[in-house]
Amino acid sequence: MSKFLSIETTNTGTVLFPLGDGCLVNINDPQTLAITNGVLTIFFAGTNMSQSIIDSINSAQVEAFQSSWRESVSIVSIPFGTTIDSVSFEGGQPGGPGGPIGPTCEYQVTVSPSAPNPVNIIYYTFGFANSVTVAIGDSAILNSADCFPFPAIDPSQSPAPNPADVTIVDIT
Repeated sequence: MSKFLSIETTNTGTVLFPLGDGCLVNINDPQTLAITNGVLTIFFAGTNMSQSIIDSINSAQVEAFQSSWRESVSIVSIPFGTTIDSVSFEGGQPGGPGGPIGPTCEYQVTVSPSAPNPVNIIYYTFGFANSVTVAIGDSAILNSADCFPFPAIDPSQSPAPNPADVTIVDIT
């Protein structure tokens, strides 16, 4: 079972952390969360850990654990006025000590020649979000990408591409 917390940061983008047995807020250091097999430290910009962010983390965990899906990503809602600069993971990379979240995969992304615009694809490596733009009628290979979550069209791309114009295939 693979369940992750997704935390949006201003410096490192979206970061995924495995829940394992869950995480607990460390009362002694209000910027640190104790995660199974490591410690996640959150660096805030002009704000500090608050009860609102603690509640958001707890709610995201409950949502992930109650999900019937074997693989899921639960987004931590960042309260208004709170800015997270970055997060670090002591004891290894996000996803576990010394390594990626799990096995890596290789994907081929192809954009149809009939697509009106190039397409932005979001994928993860070692738990960190990455983006690649694939030109019209072209394809790209995503090497060493996390197998979960599966690469997808960037939902913030405007104008939104037609999903029928994009093919993403696991070629591992």
